[in-house]
Amino acid sequence: MSDEQVAGAGVDRIDIEVTTACNLGCAACPRTVAVGRGAPATVHMRLARFRRILENLPPARVLQFDGAGEPTLHPDFPAFVAAARATAKFGVIGVTTNGLARDPSYFMGLAAAGLRRATISVDTFDPAAAARLRAGTDVDRLARAVTEIARSIEITTAKLCISRLNSDAITATLARLAQTGVRAIEVVPVQAHHPDHAAWCLDDAARASLVARLAAFGPTLGKIGLFGAPALQPAGGRCALPERVLTVTVEGSRSPADRTGTTRPSDASTSPSAPSRPGDPIRPWRPGSMPIAPPPPRPATAAVSIRPSIRRRLRRSIRPRRR
Repeated sequence: MSDEQVAGAGVDRIDIEVTTACNLGCAACPRTVAVGRGAPATVHMRLARFRRILENLPPARVLQFDGAGEPTLHPDFPAFVAAARATAKFGVIGVTTNGLARDPSYFMGLAAAGLRRATISVDTFDPAAAARLRAGTDVDRLARAVTEIARSIEITTAKLCISRLNSDAITATLARLAQTGVRAIEVVPVQAHHPDHAAWCLDDAARASLVARLAAFGPTLGKIGLFGAPALQPAGGRCALPERVLTVTVEGSRSPADRTGTTRPSDASTSPSAPSRPGDPIRPWRPGSMPIAPPPPRPATAAVSIRPSIRRRLRRSIRPRRR
């Protein structure tokens, strides 16, 4: 699929959840909280349903296997990747993973099936912090896994979820990641899905300090891209174009990338998606997903992009190669 074809489709990225199973117990994860309240720990999407969902999804630049669970724990996950590639609808097929559920050699098979990107969750390499944040994480094994996965998957990136428990050591985490072969690092702030974790969240002053430290440390990473999520900003946190990103849950419920709880999901396995245009079903969702007023001008130290050229470079890096 060419970039021109994807650009005309109206959807940039689709996140799809294929399982709720997970091998870790990340304290601030919504899955951990939900399971603690009695939700089923493991639900797998059937491959037949996934194929029906693929028929109804629009073309997109990226299809990312992402959600509450660890996608690689789905017993048929390689078949899911292959099915997505067979549609020729998606420029890049990726997965968000903790990197510890499977042996790194497993990712060689995923690459053969059509996986081009792996985003690995790496919040810390400090054992004490990992025990509190991501129970079950062996930090030395994680560092080795990131290195080996980067050798198998064309585009390997890391995602850091930052809280008051690991923000002080972020430069040490970044420095160790720089030795693994990742091509980019994204930094996002933790969100409290349980009242007990509210004290972990960064306030505006802590976010501003974090952004300033990232901006100062970024140049030491060389060619590795370093960028921050909009939620790092005092006025940030919402997707500017929610209709450009679709999410599909393990039950097949589809909605735009909205965190306000005001969107109306639909069944992706029975009804087609379409680009957002006048009269389209997605259009009514947009007002509930946008700030009421434009955010005020942000100071230079609080820019969303830690290094201004990174987003352009990342976009170029994941364009499909011409054969």
